[in-house]
Amino acid sequence: MKALNNILDYIETQLTDTINEKEIEHLANVSYYNFQKMFLGLTGMTLSEYIRKRKLSRSIADLQYSNDRIIDTAFRYGYQSSEAYTRAFQNLFNQTPSAVRKAETPVTLFPKLKIRIQLEGDVPMNYQIIKNEKITVQGFTRHYDNDEVAQTDIPKFWDWFNESEEGERLLANRDTTQPNQVLGICIPKDINGFDYMIATYGLKETELETKTFEIPASSWLVFEAQGTVPDALRKTYQDIFQVFFPSSQLKPAKLPDFEAYPLDQDPTSPSHITEIWIPIQ
Repeated sequence: MKALNNILDYIETQLTDTINEKEIEHLANVSYYNFQKMFLGLTGMTLSEYIRKRKLSRSIADLQYSNDRIIDTAFRYGYQSSEAYTRAFQNLFNQTPSAVRKAETPVTLFPKLKIRIQLEGDVPMNYQIIKNEKITVQGFTRHYDNDEVAQTDIPKFWDWFNESEEGERLLANRDTTQPNQVLGICIPKDINGFDYMIATYGLKETELETKTFEIPASSWLVFEAQGTVPDALRKTYQDIFQVFFPSSQLKPAKLPDFEAYPLDQDPTSPSHITEIWIPIQ
């Protein structure tokens, strides 16, 4: 928890400068990709969303206590135009920067977080540790530059898959000797976000424009999220990062992680079970 709060302190010092991903990795002792997942599990918001809200909140003081032009304030906090800054500001505070400067109405700041975790021993965590060789999959891939965009666009990707002829054909042509599941895979990149893949196990000849990917061999924590999708997933991820990892000696590895959805179960059923596969060091 000290390391997590040190990262929050570091972010505060960099709100008008570059936030160095390598420095966050150093402070967290895990990859930046995995820290973003931890942060979302702990706080319920993406790291980029938190940084954006803190920048906009900090900018209020510049508006109220300096004579800087609004465009200068926009540049200072990383916006390329006053229009982009005003749009983001208004989306968060429901008023424009100029109205805040004139003190026409009160404004509520988004405060700096301080993370505290209370470990609870009564949270049932159904999991197992599995050692697997590499896993070959095929499917459709989209790239996302950051976690905030992904939170909005990945559900749209799934909507496309579930409603499209391509999705139906991929499932119809899947390798039936493999588990009866469809996978949602996060594939970290060294720079510029991550790829997200909707895929099936195995490799089978198909005329679809799919991509083939090999998930590296690893040891895996496999958790069961029981309940309707996506509510059960959110709750299980929260338990993983608020309860399991803080109370264990295990750390996630910077490798692809994925969710496995059974094709023979109703995702709206309270008995539906989704597997969450997290690679560990």
